[in-house]
Amino acid sequence: MGQVATKIPLTGKDYHLWGTLQTRALSDNGNWVSYSMSYPSGADTLFVLSTKTQRKYVLPKALDSRFIQENIFAYRKNNSLILLNLSNGTETGITNVFNYRITANENYLITEEPVANESKKLCIRNLQGKLLQSIDEADKYVWNEAKTKILCTTTGSMPSVTIISLVTKPQVKLVCQNANTVYSALTWQENGEDVVFYRTSTKSDKQSEVVYLNSKENKYYSLNETGSGFPKNFRIDTNSNIALKLSTDGSKVFFGIQSILEKPDKENFEGVEIWNANDKIIYPERKLKASVGNTQLLAVWWPKTGKVSVITSEEESWIMLTGNQQYAITANPMQYEPEYKLFADRDFYLTELASGNKIKLLEKQSGQQEMIRVQPNGKYIVYFREGNWWSYDTNLNKHRNITKQLQSDWDNRKTDPGAQLNVWGLAGFTSDYKSVLLYDYYDVWLIDLEGKKSYRLTKGKETKTRFRIKVSPTSYTNYSGLPDALIDLKDTQILTALNLYDGSNGFHELRPNKSIISLVTEQGAAGRLLLSKNDQAFVYETQKFDVPPSLMFKVRNEVNHKIIYKSNPHHDKYFWGKSEMIHYKAPSGNELNGALFYPANYKPGQKYPMIVWIYDTVSRELNQYVNPTLNNPIGLNITNFTSKGYFVLLPDIEFQKGSPGKSALDCVTTAVNKVIDMGYTEQGKIGLKGQSFGAYETNYIISQTNLFSAAVSGAGVSDVARHYFTLNKEDNKIDAWRYENQQYRMGKSFFENPQGYLDNSPLMQAAGINTPLLTWAGLQDENVLPKQALTFYIALRRLNKKHIMLRYPNDGHIFVNGKNQIDLTNRIQQWFDHFLKKEPAAAWIQKGTE
Repeated sequence: MGQVATKIPLTGKDYHLWGTLQTRALSDNGNWVSYSMSYPSGADTLFVLSTKTQRKYVLPKALDSRFIQENIFAYRKNNSLILLNLSNGTETGITNVFNYRITANENYLITEEPVANESKKLCIRNLQGKLLQSIDEADKYVWNEAKTKILCTTTGSMPSVTIISLVTKPQVKLVCQNANTVYSALTWQENGEDVVFYRTSTKSDKQSEVVYLNSKENKYYSLNETGSGFPKNFRIDTNSNIALKLSTDGSKVFFGIQSILEKPDKENFEGVEIWNANDKIIYPERKLKASVGNTQLLAVWWPKTGKVSVITSEEESWIMLTGNQQYAITANPMQYEPEYKLFADRDFYLTELASGNKIKLLEKQSGQQEMIRVQPNGKYIVYFREGNWWSYDTNLNKHRNITKQLQSDWDNRKTDPGAQLNVWGLAGFTSDYKSVLLYDYYDVWLIDLEGKKSYRLTKGKETKTRFRIKVSPTSYTNYSGLPDALIDLKDTQILTALNLYDGSNGFHELRPNKSIISLVTEQGAAGRLLLSKNDQAFVYETQKFDVPPSLMFKVRNEVNHKIIYKSNPHHDKYFWGKSEMIHYKAPSGNELNGALFYPANYKPGQKYPMIVWIYDTVSRELNQYVNPTLNNPIGLNITNFTSKGYFVLLPDIEFQKGSPGKSALDCVTTAVNKVIDMGYTEQGKIGLKGQSFGAYETNYIISQTNLFSAAVSGAGVSDVARHYFTLNKEDNKIDAWRYENQQYRMGKSFFENPQGYLDNSPLMQAAGINTPLLTWAGLQDENVLPKQALTFYIALRRLNKKHIMLRYPNDGHIFVNGKNQIDLTNRIQQWFDHFLKKEPAAAWIQKGTE
């Protein structure tokens, strides 16, 4: 019988051994996979592994890698581009390359290489690295969507714009060339044929032009500021805040424009500050806006007729185009301010660009981007209103409620009534332009845009599984709006699946016949799925709290999923905890989850100390493998604590409108009592920790119960009234909106429910605190001001409570300074070790609490 290796305890001196796995790429046929391991020390390594033979290439410090034609692996190292032949291991090096790309057909390399005088050249090379052609004094360049052409500018005495075609053999075409000129905002049409850019004179007049090249006509058009059709008292604004855009059909160019006139009502921000209670936006935001001059507006130009129209205005600055760019949707974000919500309501207007005809589309509609969307290249606008999704047909001027017949909830109104209203989501539009794909709490729905038909594509509600479509990000811009994808249901789509009861997740395939096939089903966490281009193989990562991330590989026609790489193999030497999902009931009767992490080397029957970490919905961390480290941005590391003999509990909280503190108290204490009843811990051994909103909850909970023997709160609110009336310098908004329509879930203003605010304020309940409390704050925190921690310190000092406050320089709401992270992590550990495990107090604790 073989000898079983004895496991050893994990200590701080071992933390440096842990690294982080990241899957990088899968070759076209699935024969090779690349992945990296990164370490806090910076000793990062890239690996290329054969999925068939397990042959491995080890590439320390390799960057910016990709596969080419299945048997070549390209990467950068030490300012060189290396081409590794995966068949025989030979390498070809190209020196002095600081960036590179590959054409879509994978026949050519495009390299950026430095030359004298801080300029660069763009080189076209074959896959053996041989130089075929170069563009000297290259400046900026952009690929078309298909990655078959490059639009490139050069500098020097005669700056130019060229198009490089790489479909077959390289072809370079000069578009224009002018002395004393700067070219900018190089932009391709979505179909990758026509181009548009700015041309600006470097002479004293600094005049700019919009230049449009029509490839079919082999002709370019230009719009300058002195032309007869150009709006009077405006100039072309080449600032990138408003993207230069060419319409899908090539008939229109959208560009930035700015008034050259000084505002007649320009406010003087020198001297006395004037804060008007009736202002739409408060003084600091007005001052900031004034500092950047006149607002940049969006204009449209028809190159063939020379017509120019200004679309937006100083007030009506929100802008989104319909998918076919025939209409503009505009709104005044300030119209109903002050509203005390993150996204103020507004009226949306629809303008037909060709005629200028304008109608009111929606009145007092939410300003959330997620709630008004446009069909790509199509005629429909889809919006969320009054609990339902609606479509608007721009051709027929017709609104339709497309979900009213369905017994489903499309927003969080029932699950979290006090929070900001959020929709479960819109995945995209079908490529036949007939339907939209919507999410409810669990499932994916296919909804006809005329509201005639609907189909629930997934059956997640029955198993408490949340399905979502894995949508590739789109590259085009739609200004203030969100760009949406066209999804072809004639192709197989990948679905993510998360079981909201046990925390397991995986991937499924939605087939063209609407059947759903399981691709990956894990009791742990599965992620980073990559499919080969030939669709015959795939890789993904899997992990659990007690199983380090592994790289898995599967061939379509084979049964087994195989592990091809397991990260952090030294893990097996150490005692480690495990995790499980527990369940308990909220006061409403709804069942909630809590992620419970066991101490390393757990012995049944023994009572252990336990740390409870809180925020809102946190149980989904159940299956995350956590590398041990002292560098923790909020001072908490689950593995650190479990390795030192602690249980760690992450309980979910269900909030009742108007009672954020009481809701947290009820749910957290119920979850803790569930663990006590399981026999794992006992009163006297339990600590509570939270950061930001979780710190507010911590501050409140310990004022209402003696269940916890120690607590830590960081960057949290203690004085609710003061926070409600605080000016937040991160967004120049009064924090009242967080209470009336967001995370703090009060649902009413302070003046409508003053007693409710006081009842939920930790400061007002501070006399009830008997739990030793450690608070911390970053002195640069503009989200929750350090004054909140200081106020609580003053109160607890006056009440003679056990309390220490830590104030860290050079850090904000979440710590990024490595020394501060380590110091905070160590102090939190010492705090809980003393009060929960009765270990001798560190000198700083003894001095501050004796």
